[in-house]
Amino acid sequence: MKKRILSSLLAILMLVSLLPMQVFAAEGEVTRIQWLQKLTETFDMTVEADNYPDNYYSDVSSDDSYYRDVMVATEFGLIDQEPGTELKPNEPATREFAAHTLNFCLGYELEEGATYTFADSASLTYANDAQIAVNRNWFALVDGKFMPEQAVTNSEMTAMLADAAAVLEGQEVDTGAQSEYTFADGVKEIPESASVTTSEDGSSLTIVGYTGTLKAGDIVAVHEVFPVIYSVTAVTSADGVLTLTVTKLDADDYIISMNTQGSVDADLSEVEAAEDTDITYIMSNGVETQSAARAQALLRDKKVKIKDVKLDKTLYNSGGIKVKVYGKLTSMNLTYNVKLGGNAPYAMVRVDGKASVGCSASFDSMESLELPSSITLAYVPVAGIGKIAVSAKVSLDGEVTLEYSTNFTAGFEYSKSSGFRAIKNFSTGSFSVQAQVDLKAGIEANAGLADIPFITGYVYIEAGARMKMYYSTVNSNTVKYCVDTSAYLYAKVGYYIGVKNVKTWSDSYEIWDMSNSPMKVHNHFENGVSTGGVCTVGSDCSNKGYGRNGYTTGANSRYYNYGGSNGSSKGTSSSGKPYTIYEYSLDDYKNAVITKYNGNVSALFVPKTIDGYTVVGIGSSAFEGNTNLRFLHLPDTLTSIGEYAFRDCINLGTIDFPESLITIDEYAFYGCNSLTSIKLPSNLQTLEEYAFGSCANLQSAWIPKTITNETYWASSYGYHGPFNNCGKLKSITFAEGITNIPSGLFAGCTGIESIEIPDTVTRIFSMAFADSSIQSVKIGSGLTGINRYAFYGCDSLTEINLPESLTSIGDHAFRDCINLGTIDFPESLITIDEYAFYGCNSLTSIKLPSKIIRIENNTFYGCSSMTTAELPEALKSIGEYAFYGCEALEGIVIPDKTYLIENDAFENCSALKSLKSGTGLRTVEYNAFRNCDALTEVALQEGVTTIGNNAFYDCDGLETIAIPNSVTSIGTSLFSGCEKLKNVTLGIGITQIPASMFYQCPKLESIALPYRVTSIGDSAFANSTSFTSITIPRSVTTFGSNIFSYPAKLTIYGVSGTKAETYAGEIGATFVPIDKPATSATLDKTTLNINKGSSAKLNLSVQPVDFTDEVNWKSADTSVVTVAADGTVKAVGVGTTTIKVTVGNASASCKVTVVQPVTSISLNKTSLSMEALSTYQLTATAYPNDAYDKSVKWESSDTSVATVSENGLVTAVGKGTVTIKATSTAVSSVSRSCTVTVTNNGIVAKDVAQLESPHNYSNNCSDIWLYTLPDASKITVTFDERTNIEDGFDYLYIYNASGEQVGKYTGTELAGKSIDIDGDTVKIKLVSDGGGNEWGFKVTDVKVASGAHVHSYTSVVTAPSCTEKGYTTHTCTCGDSYVDSYTDALGHSYGAWKQTKAPTCTEKGAEVRTCTRCNASETRDINALGHDIKHHAAKAATCTEKGWAAYDTCSRCNYSTYKEIAATGHHHNAVVTAPTCTAQGYTTHTCTACGNSYKDSYTNALGHNYANGKCTRCGAADPNYNPAPAAPALKITTSAGKPKISWNAVDGAAKYWIYRSTDGKNFKYYDSTTKTSYTNNSTTIGTTYYYKVKAVNVVEGKNYTSDYSVSKGIQCKPAAPTVSINRSNGKPKLSWKAVSGATKYWIYRSTDGVNFKYWDSTTKTSYTNSGAASGTKYYYRVKAVAVVNGKNVVSANSSTKSLFTSLAKPSVSITTSNGKPKLTWKAVTGADKYYIYRSTDGKNFSYWDSTTKTTYVNSGAKKNTKYYYKVKAVCASNSNANSAQSSTVSIKATK
Repeated sequence: MKKRILSSLLAILMLVSLLPMQVFAAEGEVTRIQWLQKLTETFDMTVEADNYPDNYYSDVSSDDSYYRDVMVATEFGLIDQEPGTELKPNEPATREFAAHTLNFCLGYELEEGATYTFADSASLTYANDAQIAVNRNWFALVDGKFMPEQAVTNSEMTAMLADAAAVLEGQEVDTGAQSEYTFADGVKEIPESASVTTSEDGSSLTIVGYTGTLKAGDIVAVHEVFPVIYSVTAVTSADGVLTLTVTKLDADDYIISMNTQGSVDADLSEVEAAEDTDITYIMSNGVETQSAARAQALLRDKKVKIKDVKLDKTLYNSGGIKVKVYGKLTSMNLTYNVKLGGNAPYAMVRVDGKASVGCSASFDSMESLELPSSITLAYVPVAGIGKIAVSAKVSLDGEVTLEYSTNFTAGFEYSKSSGFRAIKNFSTGSFSVQAQVDLKAGIEANAGLADIPFITGYVYIEAGARMKMYYSTVNSNTVKYCVDTSAYLYAKVGYYIGVKNVKTWSDSYEIWDMSNSPMKVHNHFENGVSTGGVCTVGSDCSNKGYGRNGYTTGANSRYYNYGGSNGSSKGTSSSGKPYTIYEYSLDDYKNAVITKYNGNVSALFVPKTIDGYTVVGIGSSAFEGNTNLRFLHLPDTLTSIGEYAFRDCINLGTIDFPESLITIDEYAFYGCNSLTSIKLPSNLQTLEEYAFGSCANLQSAWIPKTITNETYWASSYGYHGPFNNCGKLKSITFAEGITNIPSGLFAGCTGIESIEIPDTVTRIFSMAFADSSIQSVKIGSGLTGINRYAFYGCDSLTEINLPESLTSIGDHAFRDCINLGTIDFPESLITIDEYAFYGCNSLTSIKLPSKIIRIENNTFYGCSSMTTAELPEALKSIGEYAFYGCEALEGIVIPDKTYLIENDAFENCSALKSLKSGTGLRTVEYNAFRNCDALTEVALQEGVTTIGNNAFYDCDGLETIAIPNSVTSIGTSLFSGCEKLKNVTLGIGITQIPASMFYQCPKLESIALPYRVTSIGDSAFANSTSFTSITIPRSVTTFGSNIFSYPAKLTIYGVSGTKAETYAGEIGATFVPIDKPATSATLDKTTLNINKGSSAKLNLSVQPVDFTDEVNWKSADTSVVTVAADGTVKAVGVGTTTIKVTVGNASASCKVTVVQPVTSISLNKTSLSMEALSTYQLTATAYPNDAYDKSVKWESSDTSVATVSENGLVTAVGKGTVTIKATSTAVSSVSRSCTVTVTNNGIVAKDVAQLESPHNYSNNCSDIWLYTLPDASKITVTFDERTNIEDGFDYLYIYNASGEQVGKYTGTELAGKSIDIDGDTVKIKLVSDGGGNEWGFKVTDVKVASGAHVHSYTSVVTAPSCTEKGYTTHTCTCGDSYVDSYTDALGHSYGAWKQTKAPTCTEKGAEVRTCTRCNASETRDINALGHDIKHHAAKAATCTEKGWAAYDTCSRCNYSTYKEIAATGHHHNAVVTAPTCTAQGYTTHTCTACGNSYKDSYTNALGHNYANGKCTRCGAADPNYNPAPAAPALKITTSAGKPKISWNAVDGAAKYWIYRSTDGKNFKYYDSTTKTSYTNNSTTIGTTYYYKVKAVNVVEGKNYTSDYSVSKGIQCKPAAPTVSINRSNGKPKLSWKAVSGATKYWIYRSTDGVNFKYWDSTTKTSYTNSGAASGTKYYYRVKAVAVVNGKNVVSANSSTKSLFTSLAKPSVSITTSNGKPKLTWKAVTGADKYYIYRSTDGKNFSYWDSTTKTTYVNSGAKKNTKYYYKVKAVCASNSNANSAQSSTVSIKATK
C-alpha cells in the first residue's frame, strides 16, 4: 500500500510538470475545475456513473468533459454551494476555496484557543481551514494577510497535493509489522505462540503451550489485537492446560509504551442482533440462514464467506399501523497505527464500512406516531474496539418508504507535529424516498474505542434522508388541503477522542444538508394526491413550499419518486416542461394497470394510486429493458405483474414485493442479472415459467406456501420453470408451513445443487425439479407424495432421502437420473408409478417396501447397473418392461403373493442367473424373460397357470426346466433358441405343445408329453439337432407341419393304434409301442369347498408320467357337482359329494362341499355429504340370507379425502369426493359402493403453529382446524392480534370436544383475545362467503385454563365374552369418564364334534358340539357317506371266451353294476401281399378280434426291370450301367471385375471340376464346386484367364467324369465403383469406396440420363462438380481404372446417380426502414423468388413471407421487439434446387 501511495504521488507530480502551458503556466492560475479534478484523483473518489447527481449546477452539463469530476465532488460533499447556482468551473480557484476543500478531505482541527496568524480573518468564511493551510505551508501570507480571493498557482497546487499524498501515505499501515510493547514491572506476558481462549463473560482464560508458572495474584498480559491485562485470582492445571480465573484491568495502567499497526475485519458471523431484531446471514455461495450455528458450519468450507448480514426490526404493528426498519451490513473494518509512550506520540484509528438501511411506515396521513429516534439493529464485534453499534435513525409523521445505502469511513489521526485530524468519507450507493410528511431516516454506526490502550472515546457516522413539509388548509370546493414537500440527502460525522497524556477532541461535521444535497425532490399534494409539483387552486402554499426554491431534481431523474403512496402520471422535467412518468390503462373496476414507465429512477417506489386510480397491476413489458432501475418497491395494492414486465432490467438488484401480489406472469423478471436474492410475497398464487429465468446472479430465493399453479413449460428442449437457467441459484428458503413444492418450480434451474424440503411439505408436484442441476435432496419428515416427472432428467442427482411418511412416487418421477446410485425406499411407500426410475443406469440395488403391491410398467427399465432387487411379500404384480434391460441383475425371487409377471418384464436382463417364483404366481406373460442369456435356474411353483409367447426365448444358459402341473396355457416359441436346454419336465395341465415351443434347442434330446396333450404345433421341435426321442400320449390327435427337422433319427414312443403311430409312419420316424400301466394316482386336493355356481380345478398326478392307461372322472352326486374330463369341477347345488378319478387300476378321490355364496350387497347409504373430521357409520347387508360367509371388507379410493374402518365407520379427512366400497370377503366380484363428498378441509394440528388460516383466506371457505391438549379439563385458546374476519360476512365458529358451539365471531372480535373451552379439544371452523376476505386467524397459544386441571384417569378393562364386545372405562378423580379400546366379541370356542347318529351310504347322520366358555351348543347333519366305490376293470369277450363291462361295487353294502358279455367268435380279414422282383406274392387272413391268421394264394416273383442304371421297381443297380454324365455348356462374364463362369445343370452330375489356363492351351485342375457357377477371386487385374469345366457323377464312391466343356476366356478388370451422391455447397458431390487395384477413376456426365460423355478424371474417392449450373439435374457414372504395363484396364460403369444442383445461399444484411426491420440481399442466379423465415428467440424459425424482390420490409413488426430472420432462394420449377437458408440476421423494431 505504501508503494501505491508513493507511486500515485510521483504520477501526480509528473503529470503536473508535463501539462501544456495554457492549462498550467509556471506560476499561472489554476481553475476551479482543474483543482476539483486533481482533488478527486488524489483522494481516489469514485461514484458509479448512474449515481451521479443530475442538473445540479446551471453552468455544468453532461456534455462537459469535466462533468464526471464535478458530480463526484458534489456527491462527496466537497462543494459547499447551493444547487441550481453557478459553479463557475473555469474561474480561478481561490486560496479559501482550495484550503476549505482540501481540509474538508483531510479533516485537520485547530488547537483549542488557537489564534489566527493573518489579519484578514474576518473576511473569510472558512478561517479555520485557512489557518490549517498556513500551518501546513500551503500558502504564504502576503503582508500579513491570507488573501482568500487570490488565485491558487501551479506550484501551490503541486505543494498542496504532495502534502495530501504524504498524509494519505502516513495513514496507511503495514499489516505485517511486528508490534512492540513495554509493560510495567511485574506484568507476565503470555507469548503469542501460546493458545489463549477467553470465556464469553471474560472471567476465565484457558492457556495451552505456556511454559512458565502462574499463580494467584499475578498480573498477565494477553495478546489479542491489543494487549489485554488481567489480574489472576485462581489457577488450575491439568494435562498441560492452564485455567485461570481472572479480572480484567485497565491496560493504560500497565502498558508503558506501544508501537503497533494493522487491520482487523469484523467477524460478521459474530454479529449480535439487538432486541427483537431478526438477523439473516447471506453466504458467498448464495445460502441464506438465520442460524448462526449453520453459518459457522458453512464457514468451515474455506471457499465460503459471509457476504452480507440482513437485519429486520418491526417497531410498531397494531391496528393497521406498521413501521418496519431493515438494514444490511456488507463489511466493517478497523485500521490502526498507534505509537504512544515516547517523545513523538502518534495515533490513527479508522473504521470503514458498507451498509444500507430501509424504513417503511404506513398509517393515516398527518397522524403522529411516537417512535424512538434511534433504533439499534445490531452490534458488530471488531477485535480491538469492542462492538460497533449499528442503528437506524427514524423520526417521522405520516406515511413513508425509504431505501438508502452508503459506503463510509470515519476515524482520526494525531501526531505531535501535525496535530489532530478527522478522517471521513461518504459515497452513496442507491437512494430513493417517497413520503407525504416530515421524515428523517438513515443509518448510524457508532464505534467505541475503549479497548485501544491510551485512547478513549468514540467515532460515529450518520447518513440518510430528510424531508420537510408545508401544510395549508384551502377554501375550495374540491380541494381541502395542500401539502408541499422537499426531500434531500444528509450526512454527518462526529467524534469524541482522548489520547492519554495528550488531549481530548470533540466535534461533528455536516457533509450534506439541504443547501448542498446531491439531490432535492419537490412535490405537491392536493387532498393527498400528487399533482406533479403544481398547485391548481391558487393558494399561497406553493410559494411557501420548501421545494419551490432553487434547484429541484426533475421527474425524469433517478431520484424522483413523487412522494407518498398517491401520485400523478405526470411530472415536471429538469427544464420545467411537463413529463409523462407513467402510462396506464384502466380495468373494468377502474383500477390502474401500468403499461409503460418513462422515468429513470434507480430506486423506484411505485405509488398506490395514479391520478386517483388504485394501481393493481404492472402490464406486459412495462419496464422491459430499463437499465437505470436498481431498487424496486411495489405498493400493497398490487395483485399482478404481467409478462416481460421487468425483463432485462439488468441492474435491478433489490425488489420489495407486496403481500397483496397474487400473480407473476411469464418472463416478468427474465434476465435481471443483478438480482442476487428474492423474497416472494407470502400470498403469491401464480408464478409462471421463466418468471425469473436467466437471472444469471440470482443466488437465493424465498418461496411462499401459496403458489398453486403449474409453473413449468415443456418443449422439445426440456422443462422450463420460473427459475430456468439461473446458474447461481443455490439457496432456497421455504415459507414456514409450506405444504407442497409447486409444479415445475425449479424445472430447468441450472444453479440449484442441493435443497432441504421442510417437514411441513406433503407433496412435490409434477416437474418440480425436472431438467435441473440438483445434486442432493434432503426431504423432511412430512412428505407423502412425489408427483410425476418431479425429478425427470436430473442427471446430476446423486443423493436423495425418502422419508417414512412417503406413500407415493409418480410416473417418470426420477426418469433418466443417470447418476442416482442408491435409493432407500421407506416402509410407508404404497405406490411407485410407471417409468419412475426409467433409465437410472447408476442405480445398483433396490429393496422395495412391504406395502408395494405392484411394480408398474417400465418402472426400472434400463437400470443397467442394478445387481439386486428385493421384492416385498405383498407384491401382487410386476408390470410390462418393469426391469427390461437391467443388464447387471443377477437373481430375482418372486414373492408368494405375486400372481402376475407382465410382458417383457425382465427381457434383456442378460446377467440374470436365477428365477424363483412364489406360490401365488399365476401368469407369466409373453417375452417376460426373453434374452436372459445367463439364466440357468428357473424354479416355478405349483399354481402358475399361464406362460405366454416367447417367455424364455433365447435364454441361452438355461439347461433344465420343469413346468408345474398347474400350467394349462403356454405360448408359442416358449423356449425357442435356448441353446443349452437339455432337461424338460412338462406338467400334466398342458393340453397342447404350441408352435415353435422348442424350436432350435440344439441340446434337447428327448421329452415325454403329459397325458392330456391333444396337439403339437408347427415347428415345435424344428432345428433341434440333437432331438431323437419323444413319448406321445394317446390323447394327441393333431399334428402341425414341420414339427421335427430330422425325423429319420427320431424315435416316437406311444400306444399302438393311436395317432402317434400313424404320424410316425407319415414322417418316416421309428415308432416303438409302449404299455405302461399306472401304479399310483394322486389329486392335489382331497377336500374342496366351493361356492355354488363357480368352478374349480382338480389336478391329477400319475406315476409313471408316461403311463398309457385311460383316465376317467366321475361325480358321486351330479346334482351337487359335475366333473369334466380335465378335472374341472362345477358346483351345481348346495351339498357334499365325492369326485373320483380312475387311471387303470389306480384311483384317487376328493370330498367336495358346495356352499351358497353372497350374490349381492346393500348399503344403508349410497351417497353421503360430510364435513371434514366428522364420522358416519355405513352398514352393509349381504344377500341371500342363507349365504355361507356374509362378511365384507371395506376400502376407500382416496384416504386423503376419507378413510373407512374395518367395521364401516367413515371419517372425513379433506375436501373432495371419494368412493367407499364394501366387498364380499368370500366373493371378491360382489361389492357395493357409497359416494362420499367431503365439503371442506380438516386439519388435525400436531402443534399450535398449525392452527392458522391462509393469509388472506379464500372465499367460499368452510375449513376446520382441530387441536387437542391431552387430558385437560378446560383449555384457554389465545388468538393473534392480527386475527380479522370480514366483518358481518364471514365467521369463525368455535366448538368444544363434544362438538358444542362455544362461540361465533366476526371482524376483529378475537384479535389478541383468549377464550376458555371446556374439555381438552378446540375445533375452529372458518366460513366465508363468495366475495371479499381479510387476514384470517392465527392461534398463538393453547394452554390449560386457569383453575382447570389435567385429568388423571384410572382404567378398568371389561373383557369381551362370546357374544359381547370388550372395552376399557377411564375414570378421572373429578368424576369425568369415557370408554374406548373396544375389542370384538370372542365368538364361541366350540369343542370337537361328537357323533349322535352314524350316517350310512344313503342316509344322513347327526353330530353336536359345545362351547368351552359358555356351554352353548349347535347340531348339524352328517351327509350320507355315499358308496365306497371299488372300480373293476372291464374284460372284453374274445372269440373263444366270455367277458364283462367295467363295473363298480361298494365296500360297505351290496351295491354292484356287474354285466356279463358273451364270446364273439373269429372274424377274419384278407390282406394281399404283392410279389416283388425277387419274392413271391400271397394272401394273409387275420382275425380282427384275436389276431388268429393263415396264408394262401401264392404268386411268382416279377424279376428286375433296369433303366438308366437302376431297377424301376426296387431301385437295384444295373451292374452293366456306365454313369458318365454329359459335358456342360460354359458361359463367362465378370463379377466385381473378377471372372465368373456359369453352366447348365447336367443330369446325374454331383459336382463340377474347374480347369484354368492363362494362355488358352495349358489347362490345370483349379477347383471343385457343387454349384453351376464359379467366381475366381484370386486373379490379377489386366490378365486374361481361360476356363474349362467337367461334370462329375459319383456312384458308390467312384467319380465318373464328362468330357471338357468348350473353353472360355476373359480379361480381369477392376470392380465397378459403388457410387453415392449428395450436395456440397449446392453442387453435386459423388463418393465411392476405393476399388482394389484401381489407380484412378473416370467420371462420365449426362443431362438427359441417356447420352453420357467423359467429363473428368480423379485419383480420389470423391468428386465435386463445382462447375455445375445451379438448378440443373445432372446424371453421373464412374469407372475404375487400373494401369497395367502402361495400359488402362477399365471397369464396367457404376450405376447411374443423379441430382439437382441447389441455388446459391443469399447473403443478407439488415437495417431498419421507418423503424421496421428491412432485409437486403443480392439476386441469386436462377432464383424465381425468395422465402422469408422469422423468429423472436433466434432458435425457432417459421416461414413468414415470400418476395420476388431482393429487399423485404417487415411492416407488421411490433415496437421494441427483437426479430431474427433467414432467407432462402427458391426455384419455382424444381423445389429440390432451392438454396439453404441464409445466415441469421437480427434487429429490434423501434416503431
